[in-house]
Amino acid sequence: RANGRGGGADLQSSNFDKGQVDRAVQHNSALDDADVAVFLTSLAIVGNRTIAGYANRVGTDKGLLHVAVKASGYYGLPCQGLLLEATLADGTFLDLNRSDQHGLTYMSLKIPRPPGVHVVSIASIDVPDVPAASLTLHLRCCIRGEVNPSPYVCQPCQQGFFSFDPGQGVCDTCPSNANCSGGDVTMPLPGYWRSSADSIQIHRWLGKHRCPNPSACIAADEAALLACAAYPTCGTSTTYKDLQCSSGYHGNLCGLCSAGNAATRLLVCRECLKTGYIIALYTVAALLILGLIKLLCVLTRNQDNATDGDVNETCKVPAAQLLRPLVLYSQY
Repeated sequence: RANGRGGGADLQSSNFDKGQVDRAVQHNSALDDADVAVFLTSLAIVGNRTIAGYANRVGTDKGLLHVAVKASGYYGLPCQGLLLEATLADGTFLDLNRSDQHGLTYMSLKIPRPPGVHVVSIASIDVPDVPAASLTLHLRCCIRGEVNPSPYVCQPCQQGFFSFDPGQGVCDTCPSNANCSGGDVTMPLPGYWRSSADSIQIHRWLGKHRCPNPSACIAADEAALLACAAYPTCGTSTTYKDLQCSSGYHGNLCGLCSAGNAATRLLVCRECLKTGYIIALYTVAALLILGLIKLLCVLTRNQDNATDGDVNETCKVPAAQLLRPLVLYSQY
């Protein structure tokens, strides 16, 4: 058997000392190893033997399933130079390659099959009686952000394009006034707004401006907006509408002030003053009014005293009368 594999020693028993054999065998021309020709006893997938969420892609170098198989003999010694073949359960050929000096065979597979569960078998052509290594593959359907240009192929949309329907053959062009980073992501540009994550109508105000207040239509948290758009129940809710707005705004076209904010002029919102500031302002205002009232009383009394014995003083406008309108205005 060893002679048929290139010469060397043929060890029929697994009960031997590898170190002694290595020292005894020199200048071996066998394919499997520089020192010892190892007879194959097992094949095993390196890594996970179940692959989920796999999808085929367009192009010979896209959507490849990379698999590594370990070919071993007695004592786990690596088998070099073995020819391994990968096939599907129905016999469809996938790939062919030889094991390296470490007993590893690397394959890159394309699986032209419809969505479902498929089994890939990798067997030795040289030693066909050794059980094949098997890999279970779960092929998925196309999802949002992908299209189906040919059978069993799911192609993701690139930047500048998008897709909400995975059954269509080509991606849609990004709508005006939006940014499409690929997949199903369509984000309104700053100053624009839309009613839901599935809408391609990027709204403007009166057909000539962007939002009524463009600065209000800038997402305060773009990451939260993208996360919301990924969930259908959130992408069609009022939450999605409000996430497109700047801090302090909400509603359609971000035209309303959110809680804790108030309109300082048409469609412009500002944060309300804190309770402590309001109390301080009212306290200062009250003290000023009380001071003016006190000053009014003093001036009125002094004026009365000054005019008791002087008829000419009655023709003058008392300072108290000049101060009275200011006090009345301050009370409002």
